[in-house]
Amino acid sequence: MGDIIKMPFMGKTEYSFNALDTDYHLSGSCHIREVEIDTPLFYGKCRTLFGVPVYESENLENQFTYCIEYTSNSGKSGVLSLYSGPSGPAVGGFPSMTDEDAVDALIKLLEDAKPSDYDYSGYYLDFEIKVDMGVKDGKPYKRVTELDLSPEEMEKLFNRVVLGKDD
Repeated sequence: MGDIIKMPFMGKTEYSFNALDTDYHLSGSCHIREVEIDTPLFYGKCRTLFGVPVYESENLENQFTYCIEYTSNSGKSGVLSLYSGPSGPAVGGFPSMTDEDAVDALIKLLEDAKPSDYDYSGYYLDFEIKVDMGVKDGKPYKRVTELDLSPEEMEKLFNRVVLGKDD
């Protein structure tokens, strides 16, 4: 999908990271570690490094997913995900098969990256809010708006955002 990014880690192992254009490699994967970067900045950094995600939705509890293949110069390889879900930005994968140093190297790569500008709008329907977020001129922003919808309007929004059904 994109260029392979090489990341030396702790001076001894180099990791290559490559964004895949499908997430079928992630079937059965789970949360490995939270990433301590605010969501708007995290998404901007992911976009800088890996382009557009394989998945994006208006549902902030399932906002986006990147499928990242890694390979080390020692021959270890695997697949990780970068995503933002109910608990915020995180790395996912298969804990029993994941090289923890690869996770550390990927997070370090993200921490050091400059964010790309973007705009995003999504919803936390549990709290009946709309969130506009993104990065503008390298600076993250987030605006929260309370929704004032009738039960019928809320049902229609739920069907679109969560179930993917348009009337």
